[in-house]
Amino acid sequence: MSSNSYVHLRNVETGRIDWKIKIRIIREWRGVSLTGERFKGYNLLLLDAKVRYTYRMVAYVPEWLTEKMQKLFTVGNMYTVTNFQVKQYTANDKWRCVNNDRQILFTNNTAAKQIHESEYFIPNNHFDFFEMEELSNLAKQNVYLADAVGVVIKRDNLRPVRNTKLGTDQMQVRMKMTDGKKKINVIFWDKFAEDFQQDIDSNQYEEPLILIIASGKVGVWKEETDICNFSPTAYFINYKHHSVQQLRKLISEANFSLDITYSTSQPRKPLRSIRHVELDIGREFVRKIMEKRWR
Repeated sequence: MSSNSYVHLRNVETGRIDWKIKIRIIREWRGVSLTGERFKGYNLLLLDAKVRYTYRMVAYVPEWLTEKMQKLFTVGNMYTVTNFQVKQYTANDKWRCVNNDRQILFTNNTAAKQIHESEYFIPNNHFDFFEMEELSNLAKQNVYLADAVGVVIKRDNLRPVRNTKLGTDQMQVRMKMTDGKKKINVIFWDKFAEDFQQDIDSNQYEEPLILIIASGKVGVWKEETDICNFSPTAYFINYKHHSVQQLRKLISEANFSLDITYSTSQPRKPLRSIRHVELDIGREFVRKIMEKRWR
């Protein structure tokens, strides 16, 4: 392969640093330590153009490069990026927002140039949705976060909740949402919850809300599945995405009910075709989850 050739994210590997890629930055976040302290380095979620399928990969910016890279990159823009390292994830890398085994590490040699929207095409975003009835499987592991989309059927306003372990109050927003087959609890915490509530209060969204939760942390409480925010989590309300459009259309159909009671006269139209998830919980982490996406 010529060192001047651009490659897709799925083809970058360890052992080289002279990679050249074309990507869109779709998210950024900082990790949080066990004590709640935010790391000084930060993460970028990269998306490349669709060939066989769209591919996402996380790039890590170490603390000492943070100022330089924040001046270089803006979320939402496309860039050519050159000269970076690729490293394998290890069993200690928990709560990943993508299902692959590698991540990018930017270095002092990493360079980037913005691509104009008229010059190249990369989608504005991408999600790997799980069916809600499958999310409970993810509560048994601590490696992967999940993308989910559903209609909000119940929503409480922001309120403080006592954390008995910490002895302090935490702000919380609780919701329920459904994909028409199953409902799950949604719990947003702390600053994330406050930002969500402010968003709701400041905008006039079409009701019912259709909510995309990207990279949510799945759990089970009292035999009910819930999804809550974690460091990489983002939300999108009534987002311009075909999954949202399809759900909005299904809401008006007689066989889609927001209270999960269906007409038995005809089968419900499936939201999408999915591949089966292969889980191995052997040592408290999932070895492999087959990629799941809308066709």
